[in-house]
Amino acid sequence: MRQQQVIHCEGIRSGLTLLELMVSMLASTALVAGLSSTLFVATQIVDPPSRPDRVTAQASLEVDRLLQDLRYATLIHEMDDRTVDIDVADRDSDGLSERIRIVWSGVAGDPITRSINGDSAVPLVQNVFEMQMTSQATDSGEIVSLGMRLQIGPSSTGLVQSRIDLPNRPYVSGE
Repeated sequence: MRQQQVIHCEGIRSGLTLLELMVSMLASTALVAGLSSTLFVATQIVDPPSRPDRVTAQASLEVDRLLQDLRYATLIHEMDDRTVDIDVADRDSDGLSERIRIVWSGVAGDPITRSINGDSAVPLVQNVFEMQMTSQATDSGEIVSLGMRLQIGPSSTGLVQSRIDLPNRPYVSGE
């Protein structure tokens, strides 16, 4: 009869116990959670969503969009520091020109709204404290350029200004 020799190697293990794995996973989770919360706080400090320059930049984009509507005006029904009412060429293929109305109530903090063909007004620029429209006209009354100046929010950092040329040279109607 042969005897089998069994060799026991004390101190050499081939893997981790379940308890060791759970402890290391728990520690890793705590570390990742701490790092992600620190990163979140840091990004909010560096880039808050309501920074004045971000609000002003968004308002500038909306003003440019409004002025693009005005650029293709064929007739101006009304234009003052609170209202611009224009006709533009047909955009929805119904054979009729479109009427765009841009309005600010004049109350500090109210939005500028736009309605097309009498539909309900949609707010475009929020928190307006001042609005000015300027125009340059020829001797015959044709409008050759328009400017818009907005004060967004109560501070002077929210100033948005833009000017465009009007290739159609509309005139102000006598309505």
